[in-house]
This record gives sequence, C-alpha cells and structure tokens, in this order.
Amino acid sequence: MSVPRVVVLSRNYPREGNPSAGIFINQLLRQLTSIGCAFFVVSPLPWAPKIFENYTRKRGFSQANKDTKVGGIPVLYPAYLRPPLGSYSHIVTPFSLNVWTRRDMDAIVRSFKPNLVHAFWAVPEGVWGVNLGKRFHLPVIVSLRGSDIHSLPHRNRILAHMTKNVLERADRVTSVSRALRQSSRSFGMPKNEVEVIYNGCVMETFAFDPEIRKHFRERLELSRDEVAIIYVGSLIPSKGLYELLQALQLSIQKGRKIRLILVGEGREKKRLERFATSLGIMNIISFLGQVPHLGVAKWLNAADILVLPSYNEGLPNVVLEAMACGLPVIATEVGGIPEAVEDGLSGILIPPREVIALSDAVERLIVNPELRRQMGFRGKEIVESKFLWDDTATKFNELYRSLLV
Repeated sequence: MSVPRVVVLSRNYPREGNPSAGIFINQLLRQLTSIGCAFFVVSPLPWAPKIFENYTRKRGFSQANKDTKVGGIPVLYPAYLRPPLGSYSHIVTPFSLNVWTRRDMDAIVRSFKPNLVHAFWAVPEGVWGVNLGKRFHLPVIVSLRGSDIHSLPHRNRILAHMTKNVLERADRVTSVSRALRQSSRSFGMPKNEVEVIYNGCVMETFAFDPEIRKHFRERLELSRDEVAIIYVGSLIPSKGLYELLQALQLSIQKGRKIRLILVGEGREKKRLERFATSLGIMNIISFLGQVPHLGVAKWLNAADILVLPSYNEGLPNVVLEAMACGLPVIATEVGGIPEAVEDGLSGILIPPREVIALSDAVERLIVNPELRRQMGFRGKEIVESKFLWDDTATKFNELYRSLLV
C-alpha cells in the first residue's frame, strides 16, 4: 500500500507573528507524521494592492511569500489577492487561490508527488481543493470545522451553493462533531457519509501544575479567595462576550470576588472595554491579547472556570484543553460542545444569549469549590477517554489509506 503523501490546504496555520493560528492542524500532522504519513502544507496569506494599504494593515494582511518548516513539516505561505469586498471576498477567494497559487502548486506536485489533497474548511479551501483534485487527478478530503457550516453559507446564496458543491464533489468529508455533521446535511449530500473525527488534546501540555498556577496568579495579583474565570478565543460578537460581562456584573453586585481573564484578540476589544466601563466592572478584567499556545496552558492553570458563551461552534479545542487542565466548563449548548461537556458532571451547559442562565451557572460554581473540583476531575476523564491526538491520527491515517487502495 502507498504511503499517504498529502498536500494540506489551510489559510489558518502557525506562522511568524501568529504561532497559535491553526495549531491543532500542526498537532494532527505531527502525530500523523510519526506513524508514516508525509505532508506539504500550503497556507496562503492575503495580499491587496497599495491602494488598500490602510485596510491591509488593519487586517494584518501580509505581502510575504515564504517557505519554511513548522514542527518539521514543510510549509509554503504564498500570497493571494483578496480585495476588501466584505463577505463577498469569500466568493472571490477560491478563484483567486486557484490563479495566484497555480505556479506554486505545479512545483509542489512535481517535487513532492502527493497522492492526496486535504483541505480544512469547506470554503474557500474546499473549493480550491476539489479544483486541485480534478486538475491533478488526486482524491480530496475536506474537513469541516464549524463556521464553514454554521456561519459562512448563511451569508448569501452563492456561498451556500459553493458549500453544497464542495460537499458533493469531495471524495471524503469529515466533521469535528456529530452536530456539525447533521448541520452540513442541509447543504448537500456527500458521496459518502460524513465521518466524525474529533480533535485531540495533548494531556501533558495541559496538565495541572500547582507551581505554574501560583506563578501566573501572582502575575495578575490574584488573591487566594478570588475566583478566576477565563475565556479563550476571538473577541467578536458571536462569542457572547457582552452577555458574559452582564452576567459577571450581577455576580459583582452580590459581592463575589472574581476576575475575568480574556485571552485573544478581535475587532470588539475597544467596544468591550467601553461596555465593561459602563457596567462598572472594568477593574476585574484582564485583557491578555494573543497568547502562544503553550501560554494558553499556563493561563488555564491560573484559572478556576472556563466560560465559552458562543452563539455557535464546531467543537472548540479550548474546551478540551480546559478539561484536560481540570477546569469545569460553562458553555452554551451549541454545536459539538455537548459531545464533550457533560451537563452537571463536567460543566454546565446553558442556552446562548441568556444572561440570567449564564449568571446562575457562574454563581453556582463560584460558591462551590468542591463542585468545581469534581467537575474538573470528570472533565479530565472525558478527554482521556475520547479526545487524544493518537486516536484522531489513527482515524485520519485509516481514511487516507482507504483512498489509496
């Protein structure tokens, strides 16, 4: 049987200036490399002409065209044209990727000699991937992540049609949760049943360490009786952060000693600061900005509760990482989150956009450290039984090899 030689397509991948971007993909590929697969990652970076200089600088667009290795895996970061067209840029992007990376892809196919294409996200990577598969006569796997089904295809009919086209043309489709698989059925029927392959977690990286906890709590000058609530993710409206701030205001009014640690960047940061100030709770919030992946593990150690009040999700890795660290999780009952968090046992699940329900969940855990400990212990058991990278890699390896028979 042939060894899987896979070209991986993802605009979200670790790079200079953002080493945590798409870190889960790199973790998966490293695990697969250890069992005999070979990879070449193509992670395009958006570029726009100087006439859009202010826009490109604000969005962090890069004009670099680099090739390097991340964790021993070769990566090329080709530039592609992405004009500032709002949501319509997603329609243009797949075609731009095909044109702007054509010469690079020719060279990669000649030198690397792949026998598979694996695209992460349906649009634009999946569209690009199925076109490459047709052009080079290679089987294509598309992995659904969450926003590519829950958000993007709902913006307009063209994106919905593009999503449908990808699902029906890919040789195999995978999903990070059963809920996401179910949602994808409204857009198209793949050639084969969508296979659910959960993300994994590195238990050693996110293991609880009392010395790390002590050090990082001291950095924030947290007292022993302060309960640290942590959020990790983008600072965008769909993450439910305004509801979180309102819920914490209610706890503050009850005299609770709490601190909110926000890890991540996003366009809502200034608005969140103004909103927190208007609520009179800015003094309990620590905005840490973008933190390297290993740094996230340290801040999880410093915290007591993870809160993720998103409106929609696939199955976010931070939930698994917090559980591996022994934290109870308060999260919305959306996407694949209920497949990881057992309501009342390893965390508390609430409806999205419900401030009172979120406040009640926070209050329940703030006042009960023993319940937090019990939930954290159960969370670790769940991760160890269902969400290890060894299992994830084994399933992808079997999928790759099934397409090479």
